[in-house]
Amino acid sequence: TIEACVGPLRDYPFFQKIRKEVLCLILCVILCLLGLPMCTQSGVYVFVLWDTFSVALPLLFLGVAECVVVSWLYGLEKFSNDIEYMTGSQPHIYWKLCWKYISPTVVTVILVASLIKQCLNPAEY
Repeated sequence: TIEACVGPLRDYPFFQKIRKEVLCLILCVILCLLGLPMCTQSGVYVFVLWDTFSVALPLLFLGVAECVVVSWLYGLEKFSNDIEYMTGSQPHIYWKLCWKYISPTVVTVILVASLIKQCLNPAEY
């Protein structure tokens, strides 16, 4: 929903001065204008370019980075203690193994496979 975009923007002092309804309107107009090129005859081509180069690889990279930062740099024990503080119980060993080893490995494999696929088969319409 639009609330997922408006909420974080309202945390900035500049956007707090703007009424929420007006901010929603501005954001909807901007997003509508960004989506208009995808409604033209060449819109599928624009969508494929957008999807290929701005969504898949950056999200996979961020997923790997998040797993590594939380599990290895911040520390899995600190993270587990934070979860215990918030929920009252430590996470199960399964989750700890997933966060530290399984998830970074799987997402890295998917990222590398996506990079290889993109190099061997460039995006085409």
